[in-house]
Amino acid sequence: MAGPGPALSAEDAACWKAAIGLHVAHPEWVVIWVARKNQYQARPTFPAPAGTMLTSATPEALDADIVRFEKRRPPGRTRSRPQDRS
Repeated sequence: MAGPGPALSAEDAACWKAAIGLHVAHPEWVVIWVARKNQYQARPTFPAPAGTMLTSATPEALDADIVRFEKRRPPGRTRSRPQDRS
């Protein structure tokens, strides 16, 4: 049984799989595939300037952009930690 909305095309399913792979490689980033724009988007989960978002048409290019961004992060910035929501 399919969920609400249209089923994913094989191409979109492959793109979502690539987005998940990018998130696994870069867990401090939320990575999504935006089919209507044919682009990957990544937003940091660590403190960054408001509106920080990286975009690319390919997962390889987005991966390179994330690596470049992380190399420019100020020293002393540590990995974000999950917040206790109790």
